[in-house]
Amino acid sequence: MIDWQAVMQSWDTQQTAYLPAREDRFNTMLDVLELHFGQTPFTVLDLACGPGSISGRVLARFPQARCIAADLDPVLMHLGKQTYGEHDRLTWLDVNLSHPTWSVDGESNPVEWLQTQRIHAVLTTTALHWLLPDALVRVYMQLGELQQEGDVFLNGDHMMFLPHMVTFRAISQQVRERRHQRVFEEEKKQDYATWWAAFRDLLLQEDPQYYGQLLQERDQRFADRQRTFAKPIRAMHEAVLSSAGYLEIAPIWQRYDNCILLGVHGPRIQPVVY
Repeated sequence: MIDWQAVMQSWDTQQTAYLPAREDRFNTMLDVLELHFGQTPFTVLDLACGPGSISGRVLARFPQARCIAADLDPVLMHLGKQTYGEHDRLTWLDVNLSHPTWSVDGESNPVEWLQTQRIHAVLTTTALHWLLPDALVRVYMQLGELQQEGDVFLNGDHMMFLPHMVTFRAISQQVRERRHQRVFEEEKKQDYATWWAAFRDLLLQEDPQYYGQLLQERDQRFADRQRTFAKPIRAMHEAVLSSAGYLEIAPIWQRYDNCILLGVHGPRIQPVVY
C-alpha cells in the first residue's frame, strides 16, 4: 500500500532542492492572508496547484478558510486527494489554463463555475511560467473579473529583470546554476525527472490498470504542452495585472529573481466612452 504522506514529503523535498526558500515563500503568502483578512472567512483559489501544496498549508493555518485547488495534472491532484483525504473545505477542479474557458475536455467551463464562487485570494507558485504570453494575459484578465475590490493575487515564481539589467540577470542565473550543480551533481539529490520516474513506477506497481489509465490521461493532457518556459519579465506581469484591475502591484518578498508578486484588486471602474 502506498504511503501517500511519504510521497508528498518526497515531493516537497524534491521541490525544495530547486527552491531552498520555498517554505519561506509559502509562509510569506500565508502571512499576507492573515494580515489582510484577519479572522474573517475567505476562499483561496490555489491556481495550478499540483498536489495542493498551498491548499494544505492554508487549511492547516486557517480554520475559517476554504480552498479550490485547480490544476491540469490528474496524477498530482490524485496525490493531493490521497494525502488530504475527504475535506469539507477543499474542492478539486480540473482546469487547462491554455484553453479560453480553462476547459480540459473542450466541453466543461471552469471559469463559468468559478464566477459563481467568491474568490478572495488567488495563490500560485512556480507554475504560470509555463503559459505563453497570450495565455498569461488572458488568465490575468479572467482573474481580474473573478475578484473584487480588496481581494489579493499572489504569484511566487522566477520573474526576469528588465532586459537592460544584465548584471541583475547574470547574478540571478549564476546563483541558480551554482545551486543546481551543488544539489543535483555533487550532493546527488533527486531531481524532478527522477522523482516522476520513481512515482510512476510506484503507482504502476500498486495498481497497473487504474494507475496506468490515470498516467495515460496525464500524458494526453500534456501532449501539446510547450516544454520551454515563456519567462516573461516582471514588468509584463505588473502591467497586465494593472490592466486587469489590480490597483497595488509590487513584490512583497524577493530573493534574486525569485519573488512573490502581490496584487490588490481596486474598485470597479467604468470604461471611458468617447
